[in-house]
Amino acid sequence: MKNYRTIYGLETAKCSWCKRSLNPHPEYSEPIPVKFIEISRNITVTLCLWCFEQELKESNEFEEVFEETLREKYDAMKLIGLV
Repeated sequence: MKNYRTIYGLETAKCSWCKRSLNPHPEYSEPIPVKFIEISRNITVTLCLWCFEQELKESNEFEEVFEETLREKYDAMKLIGLV
């Protein structure tokens, strides 16, 4: 499995799936940590750690299945105007 880049403290961080931007833990005043995942040459999906773990679990940690699922979800969201 690739080591996807995790970014902490990015002021403009926002999950592409759940649209969360605020850290759900009240004891932390920093923005939500996110993972940047390149699903094609010019498209990068930003996932919060919770959404990333859910997608990874659903793909049984197979990298090809994981990235294909992200591409399909991104395409579906684009079709209905959420991206």
